[in-house]
Amino acid sequence: VAADSIVIKPMPVANFTASSLCVFDTAHFLYTGTGTVTNYYWDFGNGATSTLQNPSNIYTSTGNQNVTLVTVTPNGCRDTIIKPLLVNPLPVITPSSNVQICPFTSTQLTAAGGTSYVWTPGATLSDSVISNPVASPRATTTYYVVATDANGCRNKDSVIVSLYPVPNINAGPDTSICLTGANYHTSVQLTATGGVSYVWTPATGLSSTTIANPVASPPANQTYYVTGTDANGCKLTDSVTVFDLDPSLNLIIGNVKAICDFDTTTLNVLRQGDSYYNWSPNIGISDPSSNSPNFYPQTTTTYIFTVQNYCYTKSDTATIIVHPLPPVATQGVDSVCIGDTAHLHASGANTYHWQPDPTLSDTIIANPFATPSVTDIYYVTGIDTFGCKKKDSVLVYVFFPPVVGIGPDTAYICQGKPIQLIATGGVNYQWQANSTLSSLTVANPIAIPTDTSWYYVRIYNIHQCHADDSIHVNVQLPVTATAQSPFDICVGTTIQLSSSGGFYYQWTPAEWLSNPLISNPSATPDSSVVYTVKVSNDCFSATANVDVTVHQLPFVNAGNDTVIFRNTPATLNGSTNGVKYFWYPGDTNSSILDPFSLTTPATPLYTTTYYLFATSDFGCNNRDTMVVTVESYTLLLVPSAFTPNGDGVNDLFRIARYLNIEILEEFSVFDRWGEKVYTTNIITDGWNGTYKGHPEDMGVYVWFVKARTYDGQEILKKGNVTLVR
Repeated sequence: VAADSIVIKPMPVANFTASSLCVFDTAHFLYTGTGTVTNYYWDFGNGATSTLQNPSNIYTSTGNQNVTLVTVTPNGCRDTIIKPLLVNPLPVITPSSNVQICPFTSTQLTAAGGTSYVWTPGATLSDSVISNPVASPRATTTYYVVATDANGCRNKDSVIVSLYPVPNINAGPDTSICLTGANYHTSVQLTATGGVSYVWTPATGLSSTTIANPVASPPANQTYYVTGTDANGCKLTDSVTVFDLDPSLNLIIGNVKAICDFDTTTLNVLRQGDSYYNWSPNIGISDPSSNSPNFYPQTTTTYIFTVQNYCYTKSDTATIIVHPLPPVATQGVDSVCIGDTAHLHASGANTYHWQPDPTLSDTIIANPFATPSVTDIYYVTGIDTFGCKKKDSVLVYVFFPPVVGIGPDTAYICQGKPIQLIATGGVNYQWQANSTLSSLTVANPIAIPTDTSWYYVRIYNIHQCHADDSIHVNVQLPVTATAQSPFDICVGTTIQLSSSGGFYYQWTPAEWLSNPLISNPSATPDSSVVYTVKVSNDCFSATANVDVTVHQLPFVNAGNDTVIFRNTPATLNGSTNGVKYFWYPGDTNSSILDPFSLTTPATPLYTTTYYLFATSDFGCNNRDTMVVTVESYTLLLVPSAFTPNGDGVNDLFRIARYLNIEILEEFSVFDRWGEKVYTTNIITDGWNGTYKGHPEDMGVYVWFVKARTYDGQEILKKGNVTLVR
């Protein structure tokens, strides 16, 4: 009884990796088990599942979660692993409260609950990566802070920093006092608005520094600054100037000023506070009642400045000298051809500045060179000794060369024939000097070149811009036919004919030629011949002869084919009228007795083709063949008696005749008692009837032969021989 076999199937090994994470982050699970698995069953512990090999899951609650993985093999075997996963909570951030601050001030922000912090936007923060940066916003700003705890979990919160309105602090308009003169007015009351409290600086000449409207009695011109605080506690500073109307002071500082024609200038005028102003004459002035007008007279003018206030009425004068602009002018060529240079000229000034242009040779001289590629305007500014400037410009037209052509497009002309050249595209023509031209200044001169030549022409358009062109005239010259000659050859020899001197070739007669229309055909004539070659181009032709002498081959007859038995001779019998001849193969292995004789025996061991070569007195060679067929007939003849009596007749017992024997392995003789009295492996040797130096008795002896033929056949023969004395 045979028991059923039990198959043990491999179990999978389930395993995976996953690191701790923060709540609301995505957990990534990496399967690291072994074995062939077809199914994965994941339970993430928060109600979510998956059948992927490497799944992901988002946890929305903190604490330890038990993650279960079940793997299944193709055979249904299972393995289960359960691992805890820690879900960390987010850090609890405690930021500082929202705050409202005054414009142009700062506040310190704070945050707690993390180990590192990042604030945004960071442009108005003292440091964006600390817990307590100083904020200096220019407008209401929401600052966001991201805090990271020791577990790498991050949370976000914000702080709003808003700004109060900018305080509307105003120190009032500038004013004045009078310390001397007919009407003394030694003090003035200042008035500040927009705040709930004020602080004035400096205290010099003030009745109080902490009220809105102190009385000011400064000893000289004085600017006072007031810092006002509004209801929000925000501060702003403004200023007011109190002028001392002193009639002893000059109204205009610097009474002479020079300008250039068409320029505008101002004068340095003493500020007089609340006064009436007047300038005369009212010419070249922007506002005659202004303390600081703009002046632009066309000629030198003296202005009277009058100031009237409660302290005094006073006048002063100032002269504005107007220098005329320098008489800057430009000149130069008004046009150039592209690629040419224009010489520009400027005059009327001391120094010059040309508008930067890469086509100018220099931009700070009066007469630079310009190389424009298109029509262009060049601008120059001239400056005189007073610094007065004037601009001018010069227009340079750029013309392109003509589009030219030259003909005719003729492949060739014959030497001595005229050709009319035709140039186009211009109004003037200048041909390069050439004695074969009928004229050098017309568009279509007649040319009679004696050889292939180039003709060059320069062609001008109406702007005298030029372009160069040329034409190549191919002149065909008379030809001279040359050919290699003579040739002495044997019948059947191929020679290479060769001719030169032209474009085209014609050989006659065409018989025996490879191609009669080329310069170097090959020829294999059967008899002597004179070839004539016509050499030509498109205009001229000439001929040359080639003598070919053909010598006949010598007569050769190697004789008729024959058949022999192996080891028997054949007779080679040839005939020829040649002066030299030989048989081939003619070495010692060919079995020819005399390879240099027309009639000679040959004893080949195998069927052989013999060649009879003959050479005529001119050196022409010919040959003929004959075949000696060798048949492998095996023959081995041994005599039945011999008489070793020393009379020179039949004294040795040996193999009398043999055919087709390549190797004699053994030839032995035995007496009647079976003792071997003679043995050899040389087929031409024999027994002389003695044994160990003593003559043997008459009687019958047994012989044995073992040999091998040229065809590899083994021969075994034996028989009797009678020794007769």
